[in-house]
Amino acid sequence: MENPDDPIELELVLDALVRRPNDATLRSVVTRAAKLLKSESTEQTSYGSDHWLGGRIAGLVVIADGGRPRDLEAVPSGQLRFLERRLREVEKRLEQALAEPLLAAPDHGSGWISPSTLVDRVNRLVHPPGPADVVAALLRLHPDGREEAATDLKTDGEVAAALRYALGGHARPADVVTASWWVGAGRARAPFADDPLLAEAGLNAAGQSGPACPVPIAVVTPRRIDDGYGPPVTVKDVDFRIECPGQQSETDPDVLQPTTMVTFHDPDRDPTCSAREWFGWAATTVLADADHFLVEGLPRLVSSAADGYISSSYDDQDILDALAHHPGRFGRLAATAIAIGLSVHRPEDRVRAVDLVIDAAQGRCPPEAIGRGLADLSGVWTANRVATGLRTASAAGASAAVVDILGVALPSLDRRHPGLSSLLDVLSDDLARTGTPLRPALRDWLHGFTGTSRSAHTARAILSR
Repeated sequence: MENPDDPIELELVLDALVRRPNDATLRSVVTRAAKLLKSESTEQTSYGSDHWLGGRIAGLVVIADGGRPRDLEAVPSGQLRFLERRLREVEKRLEQALAEPLLAAPDHGSGWISPSTLVDRVNRLVHPPGPADVVAALLRLHPDGREEAATDLKTDGEVAAALRYALGGHARPADVVTASWWVGAGRARAPFADDPLLAEAGLNAAGQSGPACPVPIAVVTPRRIDDGYGPPVTVKDVDFRIECPGQQSETDPDVLQPTTMVTFHDPDRDPTCSAREWFGWAATTVLADADHFLVEGLPRLVSSAADGYISSSYDDQDILDALAHHPGRFGRLAATAIAIGLSVHRPEDRVRAVDLVIDAAQGRCPPEAIGRGLADLSGVWTANRVATGLRTASAAGASAAVVDILGVALPSLDRRHPGLSSLLDVLSDDLARTGTPLRPALRDWLHGFTGTSRSAHTARAILSR
């Protein structure tokens, strides 16, 4: 309630509540939960605050004790609505006093569920599980031990059939009744491959029969402001969006299919309002792929890097920390998040992005993909900030990765890009340190410099080696 930042702890609390409703051990926290919910302010009940999730957990504690808290404001985002649906299912279980474990409760510290554990839970089902609980459990299915666990699945029904398919078993299109369960099973079975069964069943949107492939797009328009009280300043108006070819309709998304990555914001609400409590938990929804939760997180990082206001940077720490601890693949959005993280508002958060660059050098993410992220958002980030971060990563032993990052990013830049000389200085130092040969595109770009600027001088010095 007070600090629901640990997603694994949060899941275990939810599981404990539904396993033991009306447990006497709740008495020690019920009073505090009720006090939080009776606050006259909206601090604990408004989604736009930092405390919405804590307020919802407090409400579940009151319900588990037989009480009835006031309703909380709904979540305005498609990605987070899946988590809200899970909370509502827990609420319903508590109201009905159905004492049974949640299927989706993780048994790994990173959020995974062992196949044998999930098979055992499904075999022991007494009450119909919540639809979101089934989806969440399937998407957390650990890749190891599936074949062995499948032999122990003894029960029938659609939940068991979907789980059997996720474990590698056979199914027919006629078996696909509850679409969300089978989409979850198909994406758990082979997260980055096409699924002929789902395609034949007519589930052809991105993230259903095939992996979603989100693409970040930014259009930056400089705007000069002169308010008469000081010197004129130039700000960046950034139109940032994430497109996913073949995605579901944004106006009517199925929130029980989180792998489709559809974003949906209330148009009357600031899309950068704080959701910092949620990001750690959201990152455990699709453990095979970090890009999933970044459909929500990346726009906030871009806003922080672009406008430079503290109001846009509240979530940076939580997003970058969730990314650092994610066990799945780092795709295009993850690489872009690392790139733009080097230029977010607060220096302490930029350090987190530097750590991710160092991890990339050890194989966590292709450095070239981070360079592509810088290229995609070249009008958003600040060169001096990025150069400082890359120099720090180099000092920690990531010089080769830094050369690869800049080798991809620099040829996309205008040779008059503000602060470009600081990036060329980093490139020059790391080339000398590693002896890496120049990429052809980078060599051609360096040959294009003319004049006597500092950037031109450094470019010629690099080429002369």
